[in-house]
Amino acid sequence: MFPGIADRMQKDVSALAPSNMKIRIVAPPERKYAVWIGGSILSS
Repeated sequence: MFPGIADRMQKDVSALAPSNMKIRIVAPPERKYAVWIGGSILSS
């Protein structure tokens, strides 16, 4: 949705989490249409 949001989230969460914890942010490209897909499923 917002450019660079995955990188920013990765940085912020990594700063808050313990250093021995592995953090992975998943940001699939189709997230832009997630609301429309959800609405379509709900309405059918």
